Amino acid sequence: MIGHRPRVLFARHGESTANLSRTFANRDDDRWPLTTAGIEQARELARSLTTEPPGRIFSSPLLRARETAQVLASEFGTPWAVVETLREFDVGRWEGTKSEDGWAEYARATEAWRCGDRDARVGGGESLHDIVERFRPFVATLIDSVADAGAMLCISHGGLYRAALPEFLEGVTREFATAEPFGHTAVVEAELRGNRLVCLSWCGRVPS
Repeated sequence: MIGHRPRVLFARHGESTANLSRTFANRDDDRWPLTTAGIEQARELARSLTTEPPGRIFSSPLLRARETAQVLASEFGTPWAVVETLREFDVGRWEGTKSEDGWAEYARATEAWRCGDRDARVGGGESLHDIVERFRPFVATLIDSVADAGAMLCISHGGLYRAALPEFLEGVTREFATAEPFGHTAVVEAELRGNRLVCLSWCGRVPS
């Protein structure tokens, strides 16, 4: 692993049944577990972290993230906790659907965010402003505590990460985050430098 400064890893969950059906399951009611492939992806993520296991794991409350966190926590014997802030962003009226109209609106809203419109929403759900402001206290907590806990691992969602992390990770632009694929169990690696989180890699790429 890179460097010796305290690190925070932001990983996406493994593949879920909602992903296969392209269903918006951002509130989740435990109907959307990991697939067999998703479980193996979580195990592979654990194997990739064996040289420097995380000291703590935080998970979104959605089932697919919790199941991913459980695989990792079991592998390392690491304590883990559910954090509401790590929930995927809300898509309003499209929740529970797999509507192509919903996905088209999703694409329009995320493009609007890239262009600076922080008030755009998907289905009347959360705006970029809403997402960033709910994420802000969690990042402050990470910065305050990571120095004493070793590497911290967050298990959450690609949409949330693309929306929120460019606000808080030095070296990552919104344009870069929007353009880059964020696969299942892909990882963003950040390093604490003073009171700043600096991005070292984004899903295997060095930000530019």
